[in-house]
Amino acid sequence: MSSDLSAFLSDKCVLITGGTGFVGKALVEKILRSVPDVKTVFLLLRPKSGQTAEKRLKQLLANPVFDAIRRLDAQQLTKVVAVCGDVTHEELGLNPLDRHALQDAVHVVFNCAATIRFDEPLRRALQLNVVSAQRLLRLVQSFARIEAVVHVSTAYCTRDKRDVRESVEAEGVSVERLLDASEWLEAELLEGVAKRQLFGERHSSYHFTKSLAEGVFA
Repeated sequence: MSSDLSAFLSDKCVLITGGTGFVGKALVEKILRSVPDVKTVFLLLRPKSGQTAEKRLKQLLANPVFDAIRRLDAQQLTKVVAVCGDVTHEELGLNPLDRHALQDAVHVVFNCAATIRFDEPLRRALQLNVVSAQRLLRLVQSFARIEAVVHVSTAYCTRDKRDVRESVEAEGVSVERLLDASEWLEAELLEGVAKRQLFGERHSSYHFTKSLAEGVFA
């Protein structure tokens, strides 16, 4: 991590969604190891398989990826705080106490939450990759100290492009109209329309919805 970025994150509170995934886990480790003065790393975690957010955090931090931090400065791991929530719910499913705490404290948000299944049904992919991004952005607008929002996307968004530019390519479809259609169209019909008219050469709901999510943040 560059010295400029490390300095920027020093004494800051960070919120990360999707922190248990491959990229999210690496991001948490990198911040803890490279930014010794980071104040707090909040992880949005949903209860899963009978496990609370706190237990899932304990399991996450036991992962070997954090062994180097344990050897160098185990105290860094105490800066990671579990926040019970779910990106599929309004206001990310936060209870009022946690929501107010984040609104008052968070400076930087990293959005790593997503479904990465290439065969995810479009209706569910829209909820997990697009609607969740909209919910996060609405919530972040109420954060008193926010300085940056970083959305983790994928090069697969440009699979049908010859060149990859530092810009967001519009999909040419209204997100709101598509979300509305996804609510009333039968699943089979929705999938058929998407494959014939929306996916193009990308062939999957993952590529398409990640591209739509970029437009949410653009």
